[in-house]
Amino acid sequence: YRWLQGENQLANKPARKNEPFPRLLGYLEVCLDDPGRLTGADVGMIQLILAAIARKRGLPGPEQGLDVRQTQGTETAHLAYFEAARSNH
Repeated sequence: YRWLQGENQLANKPARKNEPFPRLLGYLEVCLDDPGRLTGADVGMIQLILAAIARKRGLPGPEQGLDVRQTQGTETAHLAYFEAARSNH
């Protein structure tokens, strides 16, 4: 994510350490490095953050996932068309 943040101007929102997203990123880094380092309190905090997100935004259901996949399919089809057109020149 940190690499993409440098590439993507939309990902440059300054993050405070106590905000949920940076905290989840920190926990994810720990999970990738050594999952055994996560304490019970860490797991509880992850659950709390995710529950707050679900409460605020709702959980994605099958319908929402289908809509997202259809949108992604349409966008990728357009990209494939433009890539093919670009390579023919």
